[in-house]
Amino acid sequence: AMIKLGYEAGVSTPELVFYRFAFGLPPLLLWITWTGTFDAWRTQRPGAHLVRGVLGLTTMVLAFSALRYLPLAEATTIGFAAPLFAVILSALVLREQVGLHRWTGVAAGFVGVLIVVRPEGGDLHALGLALAILSALGVACVTITIRQIGRTESTQTTVLWFTGLSMLAVGAVMPFYGEVHSPKVWAILLALGFFG
Repeated sequence: AMIKLGYEAGVSTPELVFYRFAFGLPPLLLWITWTGTFDAWRTQRPGAHLVRGVLGLTTMVLAFSALRYLPLAEATTIGFAAPLFAVILSALVLREQVGLHRWTGVAAGFVGVLIVVRPEGGDLHALGLALAILSALGVACVTITIRQIGRTESTQTTVLWFTGLSMLAVGAVMPFYGEVHSPKVWAILLALGFFG
């Protein structure tokens, strides 16, 4: 909802993504302090965090961009395809056993998504639909990546590295997109970061 409000207020996608991380960093640091995991920045797998960061940031940009074109309810419903893609990827990538009842659930879930997408010629923006579907697939890829990273890394480490890498990447383009905003817009961006 904050993303949608941000777009309506004229905030660009790079700004929305950057402030989601920038204003999400203080709660993250409070969480790390509260749990006493002060070594959360240490990792044995920087390459894995880099891959997760690229996947996660790309997925976030896709998801945010989809909300520029789609109503919130439809974008959210299409996002529900992410667990369906995750089941498929868990079988293909992680070689997990997926029984008939789960495959049946995946098929039924995709039918539900198709009802929302209305491929026969609905009134939803085609680019928005494509972005939302790619975002759902991206979320599934991120989920698989986090499961692999989670075997050796703590949750705080994973989130801290994702936040730091993403802030660096998006921060590099902020000189071209950053703008001065009204207090109301700053409140939206602050809420976006906090809830993120």
